[in-house]
Amino acid sequence: MTKKIIIVSLFVFLCQFQVALAGDETDEKILAKVGDERLTAQIFEFKIRTLPPELRSMLKGDTEKQQELINRWVEVTLLAKEAEATGIAELPEVKIRINEFKKQLLAKELITRRLKQTTSIPGKKLKKYYDSHLDEFVISEQVRASHIMIALPAKPSADEEEQARKTIFEIHERLMQGESFRDQAMTFSNDPNTRKNGGDLGFFGQGTMLKEFEEVAFKTLPDTVSEPFRTKFGWHILKTTAKKARSQQPFQEIKKELESRLVRRKNQAALNSLISDLKAKYDVTEE
Repeated sequence: MTKKIIIVSLFVFLCQFQVALAGDETDEKILAKVGDERLTAQIFEFKIRTLPPELRSMLKGDTEKQQELINRWVEVTLLAKEAEATGIAELPEVKIRINEFKKQLLAKELITRRLKQTTSIPGKKLKKYYDSHLDEFVISEQVRASHIMIALPAKPSADEEEQARKTIFEIHERLMQGESFRDQAMTFSNDPNTRKNGGDLGFFGQGTMLKEFEEVAFKTLPDTVSEPFRTKFGWHILKTTAKKARSQQPFQEIKKELESRLVRRKNQAALNSLISDLKAKYDVTEE
């Protein structure tokens, strides 16, 4: 993380937690003062404690970075005071944004205080879920293929259609005579995403490509070149280079991903329950 990113992050954080202490005298150490607003050591330390761990560790013992954070507080406070003095804070669009930010902040605080957030799930429960939902952790059959595409516009003329068809069949003839598929793709293919690597599309499963493209890919034997075929994008020749059979993902490989998924699910369920209770408590109208 660069120094600039760190300071920007701290600046945004400080904007979110502006605290105004006006009027009362205090014996507490004051780090900065702008008019009747003060940044005390207590407030500053609170801000540091609520920073993300990585930023908190960077600030610990680094007086230079701490001073930069104090300087940002002064700058933000000055700009905010001038905005209020010039009437910007009273503009309707600004009031709307302030109100929306306030609601978001209060909503976040309510969730933090009201809901006991799930942070981890015991390994036994993860394994039990895995064993009873094996179908969720299956990798479907996959194929790796390369292709050559002669592109056509959405509504090609008869001449364009005939020229594309002629070109793709000429390429196919060269391939049948033993010329390199990779070389032909790099020379003639109109697919900018795969042309440089010889038309290689990598591995893909069912439902990720055009239906007619997948049909050809999955029925073509490995290291075999297909006949030319037409899709809405133009004419293609496809070469299947490898296939992977349907397989079960091992528990240890997906354990962390599964835990993250179940944690999110439990927390979302708790939030949904809270929202449901609040809808019953308050008058809600949606159109």
